[in-house]
Amino acid sequence: MSRTEHTAVVGAEPIGNGFAQAFATRGHEVIFFYPDSQHLANAVRKIKANQRFKAENGLVHFDDIDPTIEDIQLANTIKKTITGGKVCHRSRVRQSETEYFVPEY
Repeated sequence: MSRTEHTAVVGAEPIGNGFAQAFATRGHEVIFFYPDSQHLANAVRKIKANQRFKAENGLVHFDDIDPTIEDIQLANTIKKTITGGKVCHRSRVRQSETEYFVPEY
């Protein structure tokens, strides 16, 4: 994926966090959105803690934690999140239903 394309994640619940972490761990730029900015910031802290746990158990390198977190950008609008997104994930807030889509480009 070029840096003009990114993975868009809308929803900072466990599934959205997992997608953001998985793509960022593999070096993809992730743009992450949730309507509550405090909840979104907490989600990134949880991702970082999870990466530390993985490093402690030999699943990732400690040196890869900060670059992974740096690949996750927080957005304040859905439009900013999905514009230019190559792969998008949206979790519905307050529902367990998850939808996947690839925007037209």
